[in-house]
Amino acid sequence: MNLSLYLESESFHFQSEDDNDIKQKVKDLSYIVEDALSAGDSFYKTSLFYESSFCLWLWTKTRGMDDEVILLRKLIEKKAHTVELQEYDEVKLDIETSNFSNKRAFISMYNDNPLIWYITNINKLWMVRRYYLNQVSNIDEFLKYVEICFPNLYFHPTVRSSLRTLTHPFMDYKDEIIRHLAAINDYFMQIFTEYEGQGYRAIKDQFRLKTGIDCAPETDRDVARRREYYFDTVEGRKEKVRCELHTKFSTFGKNKDRLYFHQGKENIQNGKILIAHIGDHLQ
Repeated sequence: MNLSLYLESESFHFQSEDDNDIKQKVKDLSYIVEDALSAGDSFYKTSLFYESSFCLWLWTKTRGMDDEVILLRKLIEKKAHTVELQEYDEVKLDIETSNFSNKRAFISMYNDNPLIWYITNINKLWMVRRYYLNQVSNIDEFLKYVEICFPNLYFHPTVRSSLRTLTHPFMDYKDEIIRHLAAINDYFMQIFTEYEGQGYRAIKDQFRLKTGIDCAPETDRDVARRREYYFDTVEGRKEKVRCELHTKFSTFGKNKDRLYFHQGKENIQNGKILIAHIGDHLQ
């Protein structure tokens, strides 16, 4: 799913002189570029980028440079390949004509265009990846890319087999599965942290308010105890984790298919949310 990402030169002219705003933009850009490179995406610029006011600021700022400024400058210098303006114009045309087959998008600094192909923050980068994830043709290909599409989630090895227990074909469920995973990846931990002290009803209400998806633990404690999975810890041992939180799929009306997970533990996979099962209702 490797993407080709181009610095959108026109968007790198300052629209604010506020230091805090600029620092936040630098942080966002560094995060986008680092994430893209770690996922194997390609990174490009043109000669026009060097004419932008941001580039001038980035290359002449010498006093009190933040780590993010230093990092971003190094990334652009060493990792961004220079391309001809013709190729850059082709990317523009692709986006304008909704031709997304080439997997190309812009990394932008100041651009209010709501299209995901103008990436101004990390969420938009994830959304571009999820667009292509929705085009995969089978479970194996889907699982190959889920980690870069949902970096806040860890998928237990049993997820592969659980997907084959769906009551309808995976391809018919794919869109809803991606929607549920995106909601959990993007919003669940923030909501859980803020409302944990108020109980699961508050968490459920806030999650539904934010995503339109119901999420709850098992109501039957005996059933909940059967939702336990072993995960490797940083200490090198196996730890049993009860993954009873679940969302319900509704593509085919009221049915048994669910997504089971746990909010995560610090000593397992860097605290990521643990996805245990995507399939038929566990008995």
